[in-house]
Amino acid sequence: MRKAVIDLGTNTFHLLIAEIQNGQIHELYKNQIPVKLGEGGIDKQLIAAAAFERGQRALEEFRATLNQWDCKELRVVATSAIRNASNGDLFIEEAKKRSQIEIKTISGLEEATWIARGVMHSLPPLESPYLIMDIGGGSVEFILCHQGEIKHKQSIDIGAARLLAKFNPSDPLNRVDLALITNYLEEKLSGVIHQAQHLGASILVGSAGSFESILELIEDLKGPLKPINPACYTIALEDFAEIHQRLLVWTKVERENMKGLADYRVEMMVLASILIDTVLSMGRISSLYCSTHSLKEGVLLG
Repeated sequence: MRKAVIDLGTNTFHLLIAEIQNGQIHELYKNQIPVKLGEGGIDKQLIAAAAFERGQRALEEFRATLNQWDCKELRVVATSAIRNASNGDLFIEEAKKRSQIEIKTISGLEEATWIARGVMHSLPPLESPYLIMDIGGGSVEFILCHQGEIKHKQSIDIGAARLLAKFNPSDPLNRVDLALITNYLEEKLSGVIHQAQHLGASILVGSAGSFESILELIEDLKGPLKPINPACYTIALEDFAEIHQRLLVWTKVERENMKGLADYRVEMMVLASILIDTVLSMGRISSLYCSTHSLKEGVLLG
């Protein structure tokens, strides 16, 4: 069966069209548009006018593409930026008028469930408990899993765009800003890290997005990495640490020249890296994986 899913993230809108056969995803078309829906309003729980229009135009582009494919099912899900915005309902109404696209807003816990389903589909068998982490612009989802079952899930409003608006850090990042951000994250993460340690999870599985950017930055430095599954890679902790240190000291201009970093991630990648580093440190993580699957694959399999 041919299905399509649109994931309306805070930073990026994603369209994925695929054939689903015997529980497997056969990708036919994929596109992502960096709409930066949280820009100028995420700290006010508002979709600013310019971001509102960028989002609508992206949906119009997706509609034009979908009209060229015979999809039996289309599911469109909205996450943090839209569900928390005072004008989120207006954005949904406008999308139905302009693009004939019907959007369903999902909660952070629903989002976590779909992410887990997509990521678990990509993983090799893992005997030990593990923590899935998905960094969005508005929220970060955490899912504790063991033997194919979800043991705990949590959505925390500490996404990269939200952190950027809250702290407006220096460029390059100075020690004071780094300490402020890290202390804030340690407070916000204490609950989920406690849950992970209680379950004995020392494996972190990053879901697409910023983790894929880390992967690409490592490959630019060290050459191609071989996947352990078609949609899953191992990231050596020392390789992450090297990239993290570079991100901390490089300016925005220097990050713009990093081959493995997409333009729309340049501003927020430092904050995403700090998030990952904080979880690795607090959770005493011994193994790090990157899954190229995320929410949209979970929705397709649902």
